[in-house]
Amino acid sequence: MPYCARCGVEVDRGIEACPLCAAPIPRFDDLPPPGGASPEPRYPRVTDAGPARPTGRSIRLSVWATLSAIFVISMLVVLAVNLVWTGGSITWSGHALGSIALAWAISTVILVIFRPPWLVVLCIYPPVVGFLALVDLLVGSLDWFLPVGLPIATVMFLPFEVATVIWTTWKDRGANQLAVLLAMLGPACLAMDLAISRYVGLPGPTWSWVVVGVLVPLAGFLFVYHYVLHRVLKLDRIFHV
Repeated sequence: MPYCARCGVEVDRGIEACPLCAAPIPRFDDLPPPGGASPEPRYPRVTDAGPARPTGRSIRLSVWATLSAIFVISMLVVLAVNLVWTGGSITWSGHALGSIALAWAISTVILVIFRPPWLVVLCIYPPVVGFLALVDLLVGSLDWFLPVGLPIATVMFLPFEVATVIWTTWKDRGANQLAVLLAMLGPACLAMDLAISRYVGLPGPTWSWVVVGVLVPLAGFLFVYHYVLHRVLKLDRIFHV
């Protein structure tokens, strides 16, 4: 029989407190028995933990496989309808097939590569350029792709690629990153307007000056907001923004 360590009275086994002085009675049930043998577990062990949870990559691959099946079925349906409708020749379905292939390529890049973000954006550029070239080839030549389509696609992807690289490497995230994107979109719009103007025979850019006049001051305001109003003056504590 155990005894109370405070008053020495004999107590029953398994009692939690002394009935005389209310001192706690320690339990020694969990101590290993003499001889080194391991005690029996007090609770049953879990032998079946159930199926493992799917990882993020396995989920993305499952979604990609599903989308790939949908894209293949869509391409076959479009191709069959075109062949039946025209009596065996491929006409309008070339544009639809190119669009479906572009969607499949972009979804593959996003779901399979996924990381890092700058690589995802960079890998989206080739299928878009290839789609534009395919559309021009289906018409019969590359008369507008080389002077207009390729420069526009390049100057519009470049700001997003640079902004994505800055977003992934610049630790001081905030309004300054959006300011970088807006500041780069201004020259991109100017270059796009210049390419279109030369293609249609205009002397120079037209509408892009208005876009540059809006984006550049807005980018400057975001820089000032992030580094002065937000970080130095702690504007978020005053106005809760």
